[in-house]
Amino acid sequence: MKYQHIQPGWIMIAVFVPAIVFLVVAYIFQLGEKPIDLGGLCLISAVLLLLLLCFYRMKTIVEQGVIHISYGIGLIHFNLKPKNISAVREVKIPFYAGFGIRITPSGMLYNIHGNKAVEIRYGKNGTQTLRIGTADAAALKAAIITHFSDEFVKDQS
Repeated sequence: MKYQHIQPGWIMIAVFVPAIVFLVVAYIFQLGEKPIDLGGLCLISAVLLLLLLCFYRMKTIVEQGVIHISYGIGLIHFNLKPKNISAVREVKIPFYAGFGIRITPSGMLYNIHGNKAVEIRYGKNGTQTLRIGTADAAALKAAIITHFSDEFVKDQS
């Protein structure tokens, strides 16, 4: 049975929706000395809407041998297949690590909000690390241990 978790990107929604609404209101009421024209409204709104559609949520699916991570409507997605897993653990992410897809000193981070994640150490001697942000770290950790049982180089405790 596969694990699936969808997290809304509340920060992205809280930033982009009011920005788009403000642009529309500024256009309708022609606010300011140099009000926005229709072309500017369409261009800026389209860019903000595209960003919102790309990052309004993060979906994590764990199946046998693969972790699927997709953002928004699925334009940005990853299929991760870690081999030779040496450790899976719950970690806290510092606020300055950010949101989205990040290269951090601790390895790759896939996060949409919050400060909880599951860290997977894999590769030769556990040299590669990836972190997957989640609101339910215990369930994600259990799913990874269950679906990747053949990839562990030693027992988990």
